[in-house]
Amino acid sequence: MKGSGLVTFKSILGKDFNLADLRQEIAGQDRKIIAFCHIHKTGGTSLEHMLRENFKESSFRVSTENELSDFRSLVSSGALSENGTYLVSGHRAHLAVPLLKQTAPTYPVTIFRRPLALFESWFSFAHTRQGDTTLTAEKAFEQIGKNRTARFLGGDTFEECLSNANRDYVFIGVTERLNEMAAVLTYLFGLEQKDYQSKNVTPPGNYVEFDVSMIEEFLRANELDRLIYDYFDSVSSRVYRQYLKVSDANAVTFSEGKHSFNKPIGPNFNLRENNDKFSLLQTGKELWSSDPEKGLKFFDKAFSKDWAISKKIVEFLLEADRDAAVAWTQQKIQELESDDSKRARSVQNRLRKWTAVA
Repeated sequence: MKGSGLVTFKSILGKDFNLADLRQEIAGQDRKIIAFCHIHKTGGTSLEHMLRENFKESSFRVSTENELSDFRSLVSSGALSENGTYLVSGHRAHLAVPLLKQTAPTYPVTIFRRPLALFESWFSFAHTRQGDTTLTAEKAFEQIGKNRTARFLGGDTFEECLSNANRDYVFIGVTERLNEMAAVLTYLFGLEQKDYQSKNVTPPGNYVEFDVSMIEEFLRANELDRLIYDYFDSVSSRVYRQYLKVSDANAVTFSEGKHSFNKPIGPNFNLRENNDKFSLLQTGKELWSSDPEKGLKFFDKAFSKDWAISKKIVEFLLEADRDAAVAWTQQKIQELESDDSKRARSVQNRLRKWTAVA
């Protein structure tokens, strides 16, 4: 699909989908547009700020009708005509996507949220941030309407919504996997790998409760949105698992004040304090050329944290030094001899297979 401008979401779902190939295609475009279509109350403000930090001089915000009108005029005047990466983001960015696709290779992304959580957040926002304390849950339900996500996708059935998503978006993540989506976007678009600040987070104490009967009514009325959310939650998880395999999990995280959902993955040369398997793996790789013995200590600790990391270690060692790979593999096979569990036997067999150790 080189040069087509849009890699459809269907290709991401396909059994032959390759995240690394998509990244390579995007990087190969001299002129391209990232369109972040921001749905209200999905946590998208954090992602939008992350993207804008990377494309400060070439980003356009399209959140109001006036901004959308002005942006269309800018595009018509040739504002996106030079080579480079452009970011178009905001609550009305999805309305600009058809025009963007006619302008340059365009990669639209968006984020969905669990429907009930979105409604709760929207209702609480109206009460606490907008000051509308007279708003009832029933009135809010009327205002937000039924199956909001389905309406956003322009479909009346589950199948139609998926078809439209496949047609219009290259990636759809979910709020509940915000860090994972940030990591995938960073990988796909070559963004800076660092810890980003969370934005517009509603404190848990600010949530306004409504009657349980309202929850029941909302869930029954939004069955289509629930199906759509579950589908993309599962797909987002699959995409992230592939990301972990191709990128050594250099995950971007979001922090809020002194607190962080996760620590950024990166080299940490203090063996005692380094307890993340991916950081241990990456540090071992960093040390290998200068101090292989020390690098192996980090590989050993990563293996002790999770046997599943052994494949990445063996793959690295086979490329760097096959004798070292065989020696390390034999050592681990021997260590597992004292463990009679089915999983230990399985790991031993895989280690033998990877290095052809008899």
